[in-house]
Amino acid sequence: LRTRPFDTIEQMNNAIVESINACAEQDDTIICIGDWAFGSIDNIYTFYSRLICKNIIFIPGNHDTKIKENRLLPNTSCQAQDLFIMYPELITINHKGTSITLCHYPLDQWENKNRGGIHIHGHSHHSLDDTILNKEYRRIDVGWTETKGIYLLDDIIEQLSNRKCK
Repeated sequence: LRTRPFDTIEQMNNAIVESINACAEQDDTIICIGDWAFGSIDNIYTFYSRLICKNIIFIPGNHDTKIKENRLLPNTSCQAQDLFIMYPELITINHKGTSITLCHYPLDQWENKNRGGIHIHGHSHHSLDDTILNKEYRRIDVGWTETKGIYLLDDIIEQLSNRKCK
């Protein structure tokens, strides 16, 4: 929590849950690009159970070992991966005609980069926002702790539409 504006993991998780619930309705789909819930394995289910929306596409990050290992969740009969629609650590999807590469880690090259493709990542806590790839190209860090914001795919596409493809 050294670089985050919270005194405890619980404060941070509470703020994230509140911001997600303010935006995502029950029938929406959330895409989580890694680092689901910090702390003990109990936090995985606790965090999930507090969300209104349960349709969660999950792309693992570096702090998701317990989910990757598919551990049994305490006080439940389910394993960690049962909570999510599991995706691999790197995947490219199509949203309304736009190629979107999703990965927890920032990439220098991604599928369809030179043809208008977008790369959405986390991990770097916006430390790369001033780099050429994040300022001029179609790559964006959607990490929550610095912006306190939830991103909509349509808004990301619009925001990045004027940036370079090559």
